[in-house]
Amino acid sequence: MTGTIKLADATLERLAKGDGILFLGAGASHAATGPGGLKGLSSNDLRDLLCNKFLTGEKKDKQLAYVGDLVKSAVGILEMQRYVCDLFRGLTPTPAHLLVPKFKWKAIFTTNYDLLVEKAYEAKADRVQNLGKIICDDDDFQAVLKDSKGLPFVKLHGCVTRDSDTHLPLILSSWEYHKFRERRTRLFGLLKEWGHDFPIVFCGYEIADENVREILFELSDSTVSRPRYVLISPSIQDVDMRMWAERRVDASAGTFDDLMSHLDNQIDDRRKVLAFARPKTAAPISRFIPSHDQPSEALSRYVDEELLLIYKGMPTTHTVAKDFYQGLSDSWGWLPLELDIPRAITDELAFEWSETRQPTAPLTSLILLQGYAGSGKSVALRRVAWNIAQVGDTPVFYLRDGGTLRTEEIGELFKLLGEQITIFVDDLVLYASEVRSLLRHAKKQLWKICIIAAARINEWNVEGGDLVPQITKELELLDLSDSEIRLLVDKLRGHRSLGYLEKMTPEDAFNYFKKSLEHQLLVGLHQATFGPDLEDILLREYTNIVPRIAQTLYLDICTLHRFGVPVRAGLISRVTGVSFEDFRTRLLKPLEHVVRAAHYAKAADYVYRTRHQDIAEIVFRKVLSDPPAKSEQLARIVSCLNVSYTTDRTAMLAIIGSRALVDSFPDRTMGYRILDAARLSGLDQESVEQHRALFEIHHPTGDIRAAFSAIERAIAAAEHKPNRTTLHVKALVLRKLAGLPGISQVEKEKRRHEAAVILNRLMADKRDPHPFHVKAELLLDELVEKLEDAGVFGDEAASRQVTDLVRDVESTLQQALQLFPADTYLATAASRLAGLLENHPKALVILDLAFKRNQQNTFIAIRLARQHSKRKDFGASIAVLRKALALNSNNRDVHYALAHALQSEGEQKNQEEIGQHLRKSFTDGDSRYDARFFFARHQYIFGDRSLARKEFSLLARLPLPPGELNHVRALVRDINGEPVTYSGRVTSKQDAYCFARCEDFGDDIFIHASKFDRATWAVTKPGSTLTFKVGFCFRGIRGVDATA
Repeated sequence: MTGTIKLADATLERLAKGDGILFLGAGASHAATGPGGLKGLSSNDLRDLLCNKFLTGEKKDKQLAYVGDLVKSAVGILEMQRYVCDLFRGLTPTPAHLLVPKFKWKAIFTTNYDLLVEKAYEAKADRVQNLGKIICDDDDFQAVLKDSKGLPFVKLHGCVTRDSDTHLPLILSSWEYHKFRERRTRLFGLLKEWGHDFPIVFCGYEIADENVREILFELSDSTVSRPRYVLISPSIQDVDMRMWAERRVDASAGTFDDLMSHLDNQIDDRRKVLAFARPKTAAPISRFIPSHDQPSEALSRYVDEELLLIYKGMPTTHTVAKDFYQGLSDSWGWLPLELDIPRAITDELAFEWSETRQPTAPLTSLILLQGYAGSGKSVALRRVAWNIAQVGDTPVFYLRDGGTLRTEEIGELFKLLGEQITIFVDDLVLYASEVRSLLRHAKKQLWKICIIAAARINEWNVEGGDLVPQITKELELLDLSDSEIRLLVDKLRGHRSLGYLEKMTPEDAFNYFKKSLEHQLLVGLHQATFGPDLEDILLREYTNIVPRIAQTLYLDICTLHRFGVPVRAGLISRVTGVSFEDFRTRLLKPLEHVVRAAHYAKAADYVYRTRHQDIAEIVFRKVLSDPPAKSEQLARIVSCLNVSYTTDRTAMLAIIGSRALVDSFPDRTMGYRILDAARLSGLDQESVEQHRALFEIHHPTGDIRAAFSAIERAIAAAEHKPNRTTLHVKALVLRKLAGLPGISQVEKEKRRHEAAVILNRLMADKRDPHPFHVKAELLLDELVEKLEDAGVFGDEAASRQVTDLVRDVESTLQQALQLFPADTYLATAASRLAGLLENHPKALVILDLAFKRNQQNTFIAIRLARQHSKRKDFGASIAVLRKALALNSNNRDVHYALAHALQSEGEQKNQEEIGQHLRKSFTDGDSRYDARFFFARHQYIFGDRSLARKEFSLLARLPLPPGELNHVRALVRDINGEPVTYSGRVTSKQDAYCFARCEDFGDDIFIHASKFDRATWAVTKPGSTLTFKVGFCFRGIRGVDATA
């Protein structure tokens, strides 16, 4: 041995637990060799080889970075990088490298380009972690965290595997950090963040090596509470040890081999295994396994950390009733105490679960519970999971917040248990891709799985489309009924948690609480118990928090949690200097009733939350009412976010969203400050400049030309090609530029053409309605101008220009509304077009002239017919369409338009012809969903009821957002165009809907609870007589406007 390694007991203990970060320099590769005389190189060795190869042996007295610049200038970066990579690619691991995989590490960082660490992990079949290499900001860091045994391996200076990437050049020394830091900012951010909480072991650096000195300088703003670091170098002397000790770095003389041998001797194999050992409180999953087989270590860890087993007699932590009623309900201690109230929905869910266990039930089931934010979905979900576990000896699992649905482990679980697995998931939209993948795999492997999941109604309606075909049962959590409110008031009174309502009579407390519940249930609870001065009380609560650091920590958590995302402890440590250990030991008590902490597997970290994101929003708004203070707080937080973490990225995009910045800052410079902080934190330039452009567009004092400059910078910054959002924003900017006062006609036309080219390209991907909307608005802008100028040119020229534009707008909107029938932006654009044509005096004249010239033009015919219909001249409308149809007998658009015109004239008297035209307005397999919908509706009312049900069944399975599938329209109307009122008797009632028998249709009509007023729904029961209007959605007939 060349040195004596000395590690502090505390450091050694943390390394033994797997909490250490290994940081390797060139010296760690010195002993490595390879074929053809390859060997590990120091920076001076590399410099000399470069000089010999490319500079005729000269310049060996210069620094490596300078020599690298000379070589790049002489032969180009690619040739130099390929040569350098060839020097390192063939090296084989030393015995010291092969010891590294025996230990658990928080992360490994290196400034080396070689593959020695990668090869060492590949060679060790018994490695305790899976190496996840990260070379630049774009690499999938989240995927490494998702692997339960993933080990982040960060190569700060590049890698031999990317020798052809000129956008990510090899860094030859720390002097080049600032030149080539682009696409590596987040990697250095990870190092700085983890350096607050975990000991770093530097090895392979000379004591004066600029690399280690630069990195230690990067970490020099760490607080005094950060752990001590370790520096191992052969040249360490006593004087060096004393100097580094002052900087909280324990320096020892030694090599990489010395270090790994020392660790291998000091940390025996048993303690290495213990680094992965599970706590002794592991859930007794073995009780459900009928054989003597035992779960694998990976499955046991998964059940302990991510997929919680709920079972009879499971231990729970104590829950304070007041905390539960104020939103701190993520533990399980309130369930045996029965702090919640009985709700009908939990019985429904339990019943639907029992149905999945019947022999005739499908292999996979997905039961959905919908509700608005704060309606009590999480409480209901946990109550059902708990109740099922108590009454039967069946395995029930609950996916922990931040957990992952791991197909491999769940498959092992099914094979061991030999029976149905039930998994509760609290946010179906967030886990949609994982649920879809698991169910697809389960069907293929014949696993029997039931997933019971909750989702917010607004999110599900927009984003749930792909999962709709998988749903076997859909339930909805509605507002509390009067009886449930009385139960809750009694429960609050019994647990001395009524607060503001304590002194009221039971009836007054009930009425006040009921009024409070016009908002979310949880917010209603706060308003009811805190009283009308909720916001002032929350502000006083914040002001009274001591010590000051706890108050600061709470505000920082509120700043982020108001977006609904969990706040990583590592992020807070970097922002405030408060580590999770500090929080646990010093600050838990002052914050115990306002902040909760839990492990979050997706981030491999602990996270903080407030009682509710609405409370976080109130605290943030009240404390930071002054825009400069708000700007300073947001910039401070944003500068520390690391968007490699999904949670941080969500918060970042919410903070820098243009609407949020516009609403918060009348002074644009304050918004700029936050956008600049986002760039410094590592958010890519394309995203930052894209948001800067949107900020300029939407701000009342925004500069559209500055927006154009920003979006051009975003496009220039794109590594390969701009993303769809950037292109969409450019189209928005071009539209705004074309509308600037004083702009020349030539530039106006140029900008609109550029925007149209972009939008046409984006519209080819038919999954996004926004490009269609902007294209329609762009054309409408031009249509307004052409209508105003219609008298300047000859009638024929004006007519052609206007009709061409109307055709283009109509075509764009028609295509878009077929794809996105419930999109409000498209509906607004369609309304703008209709209003323009109906109210502009020249519009009808121009369309009429155009049709007389060319009656074969179906578009003009359809648009002219619609204008006649709007003026209630149905005869003229039908006549125009019959002429067009005579010349275009197979045109589906004309058939569809004529069916609607005949319907407007009289649906009853024209029913036979309407049905014929509707059937000819679509073909099987096309995307003309609206035409098929109206055909199904017509058949239900006037034709073949079984055919109608078949068509609705096909429509219900379309991969559209649930909000569009459930959108009720096309009400049945009388000859005067007024909705017909029907009556019926309720045959059955569930928690969120009922069926009413309507003899006019001879059918039971589905009526959702939201189609009643609250009072009527509360008293509705089987046998009640109702009156209602009748409409249709893609799922079939529906009742609306129901009254007793």
